[in-house]
Parts: sequence; structure tokens; C-alpha cells
Amino acid sequence: MKPSNCKNLCHSGVKPLGFTLIELLVVIAIIAILAALLLPALNSAKERSKGATCLSNLKECAGAGQMYGNDYDGYFRHRSGHYYNEGSKSYTALRYLSPYVGGPSEAAIQKLKETPGADKHIPKVFFCPSKELPDTEFFGLKSYSFSSHQNVKEEYGVQPLFKNTYFVNSSNVRTSAQKVIFVADTNTLDKDSVSYNNNALYYKADPSKNHLGIIQIRHGNAANVAGLDGSARSMTMGDFSGHILVYNRSRYVIQSILDKAGNPLKLL
Repeated sequence: MKPSNCKNLCHSGVKPLGFTLIELLVVIAIIAILAALLLPALNSAKERSKGATCLSNLKECAGAGQMYGNDYDGYFRHRSGHYYNEGSKSYTALRYLSPYVGGPSEAAIQKLKETPGADKHIPKVFFCPSKELPDTEFFGLKSYSFSSHQNVKEEYGVQPLFKNTYFVNSSNVRTSAQKVIFVADTNTLDKDSVSYNNNALYYKADPSKNHLGIIQIRHGNAANVAGLDGSARSMTMGDFSGHILVYNRSRYVIQSILDKAGNPLKLL
């Protein structure tokens, strides 16, 4: 009887095909080490991609504001409310800017409010990809807030927002349009209840107001903003010096921003 192939291989000193348990464990360990080394880099690249998308969104929002301003003699109306708000007390830029970013017209928006899945009609440029929002119909809650300059030409004699090349405060200090923040990453979710903010930029963190409308860091150590001149940029805490925002027809120096967790960081 001839010896088996296995016996022939064993006697000839040739190992059988396949991996031993130790070799498999070594391979698995190497793969785990490589994954641990690559995962942070992949996550970092993913966050950079989100930050770039956010900057693009803000630039488009700022451009939409300029186009709206060109159509209305430089005036910009925004005070409170969310995407589906209506009425004389809720002048919201989100409705007015919608058709300028490829969204529904103001006339169509209110009809969409009553349809299932209404939030899916909201233009994506109003959402920051790094900001998590509840998985629910939230009546137009967004990730960004806009300068609050609600008045139209006939009201209070306010100067047009988009025709000023610079702004002057009571001390005659000039601020260029580039340093007037028009739209920015902000905290838009009330921590204490399921509600929305008015999407109006606010200049300081107020403990009694849940910090809504405050610029928030959420891209590494920076927040993304866009100025009245249409430029979009990432800003760290040290970059906000000399920048202002418009709130309730007045110009304010930004006094505080929020970290990723929503805690206030004083700038002044």
C-alpha cells in the first residue's frame, strides 16, 4: 500500500497548505493595529469634509442674502421665526432666501407645511453637516442663524444692510462689511425642551435664554461664518476681535461664543 500524500509531505519536510492559529492571530493583530492608526485620520478627513461643506453652505447663504438685498434696495428683513413661520411677528429670512438657494418660493412654503415630511423641502444649505438635529418633524429648525435686521424701507428709517461698505458705532468707529457677520454656525436647539430658536444671531451668551442664536465652535476649534461681503471663513476664538453682528437694528461687538458642548466662552 502506497503512503498517503500527507505522509509523503511530512517526511519530505514540506508543510501542509494553510495557516496555523498563531499565524492567524498575528495577521488579525496587525489588521487591528492598522485600523487603530488609520481610524483617527479617516475621522479627521471626514470632519474636514463636513467643515468644507458647511463653509460652502454659508457662502451660498451669504450670496443669497446679497441677491435678496439687490432686489429690495439693499434691505434685509429678518427677526424671528423658523422656515414655516408666517405672520407679521415672524419675519424670517429663511422663507425669503429659500428661492435664492433653489428652494420653494415663499408662497409655496406655507402649503408645504401641511404635507407629511415637510422638513425635506427645506434647502440643504440651511443645515450644517456637523450639527445633529432630532429625528423628528421640527418645523424648520436649522443649524445657522442670521443677522437680525428686520426692517424694510418704510420702517424706522433704518439704513439698508447690503448697501453699506462699512458700519459706524456711536464712538465713530468704522467696521467693514467683511467684519459684519451675516450668518454663522450657531446653537439652535433648546436644551430644556423640544423647541426651535428664532434663527437670529445674538451677540452674547445669556444664561436665562439657553444660549440660542450664539455662534458655536463645531469644526475642530473653529466656527464657520460668512460676512456681509459674501466671504465665508473658519474662525477660532482669537479671530473674533473687531467683528460685529447686527441684532435688532443695532450693531454689537460679539462678547461670547459657545464650545462644542454648548458652554459659553467669553471673548471680552
